[in-house]
Amino acid sequence: MSTKFKTIITTAGAAKLAAATVPGGKKVNLTAMAVGDGGGTLPEPNAGQTKLINEVWRHALNKISQDNKNKNYIVAELVIPPEVGGFWMRELGLYDDAGTLIAVANMAESYKPELAEGSGRAQTCRMVIIVSSIASVELSIDATTVMATQDYVDDKLAEHEQSRKHPDATLNEKGFTQLSSATDSTSETLAATPKAVKAAYDLADGKYTAQDASTAQKGIVQLSSATDSSDEAQAATPKAVKIAMDNANARLAKERNGGDIPNKPLFVQNIGLQDTVNKAAGALQKDQNLNDIPDKAQARNALQLGTAATLDATTSRNDNTLGRVLKVGDRNLGVTVIPASRGFNFNSYEFAAGETLFIEVNAAINFPAGMPEFANTFVYVNVIGIRDSGNDCALLLSRYDTNISYLAWRIHEANTSINWRVLKIPTAAADIAAIPKDPIGTIGINGRMASADTPGWWLVSVDDAENVVDFPKYPNGNRLYSYGFMFVARSGNVWLQQYFSHTGASASRQTWNGDMSEQTPWVIDYNTANKPTASDVGALPITGGGLNGNLGIGTDNALGGNSIVLGDNDTGFKQNGDGILDVYANSVHV
Repeated sequence: MSTKFKTIITTAGAAKLAAATVPGGKKVNLTAMAVGDGGGTLPEPNAGQTKLINEVWRHALNKISQDNKNKNYIVAELVIPPEVGGFWMRELGLYDDAGTLIAVANMAESYKPELAEGSGRAQTCRMVIIVSSIASVELSIDATTVMATQDYVDDKLAEHEQSRKHPDATLNEKGFTQLSSATDSTSETLAATPKAVKAAYDLADGKYTAQDASTAQKGIVQLSSATDSSDEAQAATPKAVKIAMDNANARLAKERNGGDIPNKPLFVQNIGLQDTVNKAAGALQKDQNLNDIPDKAQARNALQLGTAATLDATTSRNDNTLGRVLKVGDRNLGVTVIPASRGFNFNSYEFAAGETLFIEVNAAINFPAGMPEFANTFVYVNVIGIRDSGNDCALLLSRYDTNISYLAWRIHEANTSINWRVLKIPTAAADIAAIPKDPIGTIGINGRMASADTPGWWLVSVDDAENVVDFPKYPNGNRLYSYGFMFVARSGNVWLQQYFSHTGASASRQTWNGDMSEQTPWVIDYNTANKPTASDVGALPITGGGLNGNLGIGTDNALGGNSIVLGDNDTGFKQNGDGILDVYANSVHV
């Protein structure tokens, strides 16, 4: 698990701490700490930071010390007094006396209230940094800026108890003193032991002395004009009594409960409560339960609640009330496992746009017909859209374990009956009676062209076409180039094979009875490599040959027989026997 809250030394801080470890280096004097709200979100500390993302308050450190257990741990403490607040705390920054950000940390989000908000507390923030040498950091602070916390006082008392920093007792001050059993000493810096007191008492017991006055008996008493003494062995002079009376007359009577204060506003100001009184005048009253907030919309904005704060949540997983906020689990929103629905009724259920269902098909009621691949299994149902009336809807149904999906839409007919229409979503060319774009098979060496009995494109890759007995060949017996593609088409029992070689030559054949082994002979298409002969097209070769029949030049021949006409269909030459060549003009022998 990654650490959510942490403290890191900044790049500038690391440089200063490193410089402090070299001989003669200046110690880093940590003097202040700042808090910030991170700009509204919990920040991630960055060593490159030179300031907080959004600082809200800064003050001198209350305490900086070395950890008792981990000697290279430095603990810096900041105290935020009760009267300071009105902000969120998500980040801390530790600064030296030059204002450089030495370390930065994020912290658990906490709101620091002001006293005027009806709640107040002193907040203590501590940051712990680890240094390679404790000598690189100055561990003293300005005592005039310290605000004592309970922990601080307890620590100081414990420290004092273990120290020898106690003053000697004098006639004016309490303190440490040395005991003495002497009975003839005039020292005023020693304390008499019970032994010395007993010796003096025994000596005095044998002599007559007037008794001292006490609260239990009369006797000799010493007068005193002191007004701050708790001694019960001295008597007050009239001067002391007058001072006490004058003081009492100038004081407030407790039974007046402050009613005898002559200038109450000045009194409030003198004891530092004027700001509190001013803020209390506009404070919210707890018995109003926030009903006395003057601008509730602005208050929600200040708390970053957004518009969802005024919306009602749904009351059930199928609550369709307009404007309500969905909860996790409503319409299976945000759940990691969708429970299977059994007995689901496709006609009566009110679908909601965007919801996802998981349905057992065999147990479903009114499951739309026309989707045979979904029998005996489960399907996911995604609601694509909803019509504005009748809850007519469009659904995407997908089988959970295969790549088969259907579109289904529900229509309420005029007679209130419900009709489902379905359409399979194609995933292969066969789904729409199309031919795949990629070859569906290969004719290789020792194969047969007749084996290509599935419509579509076939790859032909034969090293030696002589090894394929039904490979197309030219009339001279040469096979076509044996690398290329063959297109196979079918209509009922009629099959067509059309071969295209990589060199451009092509041939075709077909059968009418559905038996691929009983194809018609290959028909080789004419091309530059297979030009037709003169006899193929009924022409005379350029090298000469015999013409069987008459010839008309520029016109049809009307003379017939072995004749040649020129421009006029009955004017020309005609052979009328062996060695006989006659000339005709307009069918007249001339």
